[in-house]
Amino acid sequence: MRLRFDMPHRTLFGEVTTRLAITLAPTDTLADDALLAAARAYRKLWSNPGLESTYGLAARGELDLLLSSYPDTPLREEVFRELASITDNLAEKEYQNGMFYYKLGNYPGAVTPYFRGVLELYPTSKRARDARIMVLKSYLKLKWVNEVREECGVLRQMYPDDAEVRKLCPAAPVTGDAGS
Repeated sequence: MRLRFDMPHRTLFGEVTTRLAITLAPTDTLADDALLAAARAYRKLWSNPGLESTYGLAARGELDLLLSSYPDTPLREEVFRELASITDNLAEKEYQNGMFYYKLGNYPGAVTPYFRGVLELYPTSKRARDARIMVLKSYLKLKWVNEVREECGVLRQMYPDDAEVRKLCPAAPVTGDAGS
């Protein structure tokens, strides 16, 4: 059976149909192309990464399936670029949610789950450094000295030449009330 792969039809229905064809014909030479197209269709449906991330997560799932099912695919570089972009968008969503709580003065609510979520779920994203800085700023606002000290140690190690880190984490130990 030859998989019929129709690129111009990039609707979700078309991609679901293609996904079904992949299930029925996993050895077809276009199966990996079809999974990439399915991921891109989900990505296209996720027009605003700041909103519900269901389609972004579905796109990432298709790409993960592509890599696990076809590890030697010639599309690897393309898939990794798509994954990086989706990861950055998911991290951006978490980061912006954290900023919402931070601006309201709900620092614990900003740190957990949002800023920490970026660090745990999307550690390679473009927002990982910013999330870690916001964790530190939240701890500073809360005057949680032990957490500030710990976070400064991590930041100094990860970003030794970063001017903002040097400003927020002076070489002298932080003193004050422990809030943890």
